[in-house]
Amino acid sequence: MSGVASWNQRITRLRNTLGQDSGLLMASFLEAFDGAWTRFQDEFPQEMPYPGSDPHRAFVHAIQFYTPDTVRRLIANYDPEQGEAALRSSVQKSIQSLAVLHRLFDFARTQREADALNAYRSTLEKSLQALLEAPDGALRNRQKLEQHFASIPSFPEDRRRDFLAERLQGLFSPHYHIYLTAKNRFFLKKLEDLAQNPEGSAWMLMRLGQLLGRPVTRWEALLRKLDFRTVERLVKEGVLRLSQSDIDDTEEPPLEKLEGPEPPSANLEQAFREYCGRNASPLKQVIRTLNPVDDCSAPHFQARIEDYVETALDGTRGLLGYEASFEAALLSVVQYWLSEADRQFRDSERWSAHPFERGGRLQREYSRMLGFRLPKVLRLDAETELPAGWMVACQIGVGAFDTETQSLVEAPFLRFLIQGKTLSRKGPAIYIGRHLYYALEDEYLASLKQLFGWFLTSISLRFDLMLPPPLQRFILRSERR
Repeated sequence: MSGVASWNQRITRLRNTLGQDSGLLMASFLEAFDGAWTRFQDEFPQEMPYPGSDPHRAFVHAIQFYTPDTVRRLIANYDPEQGEAALRSSVQKSIQSLAVLHRLFDFARTQREADALNAYRSTLEKSLQALLEAPDGALRNRQKLEQHFASIPSFPEDRRRDFLAERLQGLFSPHYHIYLTAKNRFFLKKLEDLAQNPEGSAWMLMRLGQLLGRPVTRWEALLRKLDFRTVERLVKEGVLRLSQSDIDDTEEPPLEKLEGPEPPSANLEQAFREYCGRNASPLKQVIRTLNPVDDCSAPHFQARIEDYVETALDGTRGLLGYEASFEAALLSVVQYWLSEADRQFRDSERWSAHPFERGGRLQREYSRMLGFRLPKVLRLDAETELPAGWMVACQIGVGAFDTETQSLVEAPFLRFLIQGKTLSRKGPAIYIGRHLYYALEDEYLASLKQLFGWFLTSISLRFDLMLPPPLQRFILRSERR
């Protein structure tokens, strides 16, 4: 059987499997797929004998046509019944696409591809401006964009639905496929740069061997045969290795830049890049040891439903300095990150005090816990110091908390857990797997600002998140404490 026949059969089988699903959203998606697949075969007849070509891989990746579950998870991201979380996720992804587009024009090989990238950027900008009711130029201004982003909960239902439907249909756009192709070339260049040094080359051969299930002695040709999804995963695994040259070449800023007033917003992004450069070593160590916690004896932020009251947020808010802008920014990032973590951890462990309610209603809790090793010595107080390499877990999530006025407030929360019997703490003892951890009480969270800054930056790099300006400012402040 030829490669193209086999590939067409896989596409057909997957399409038929999805056709057995119920729901209007899936039916609409499959209708769009049928038309796009016909157009694709008409537009690229010369590519049909080469199912590993860029147009094929871009088409598959755009709609996650890998397995039934990858397609279903993709479609769920555009389901208006998922409420505000789906809209925030889609908006965040669109903003991230705009942020990286300017880098991709160097990877357009023809004028047609460059025109397609410009057309895709224009479409994204118009969609976001219509949804956010943002004036021209607001999408390039972080502070103005943040203000519009904060108003998402008040958007009319029809505006939300129109945006999600438009973005779902946009997955079939040839302009979007060329964007994905250019981004894949950008990622391949990153991986090739990584493999130029001995450590990176050894890592590349090891990972390709694991993926192929056989020893690999050369990576060059194999790398370009990988599907777009695998290339993205490799880049994320080696994200700090990939940026090693940029980090090492970052000039150490003078001390006066780290002290005194906040950097102006025009310089904030540069200041944050410099922060990543200064902290390259601890960030690498956190990312390398970052793993989901799958087994915990006390997985919920609070032991009882009635304990989800606003005062339970005192520790989190104290760590954030009781600044509303920090809390609002953390809320938006955590909501988006939880959906990304679902996909990357393949729906491993996640916790909620009771199941989600559809239609945008709040649940008591939706959280994840990640374990990692301390990259440096951590001093909790004058008497307690933990060595580098010590195991730590951080639970981070979103919950619905009762206020004194008997209303509900949706807010981010976190708790840190430290492994080991050497800590004499009043906090509860919790088992993660077979190991004993202690949940740190609120009074100790303020001493973890630098560690939390590393953690936030690490998950932003690991999951390709855009940290809003308030969180960048918080992280810069955490370094100056």
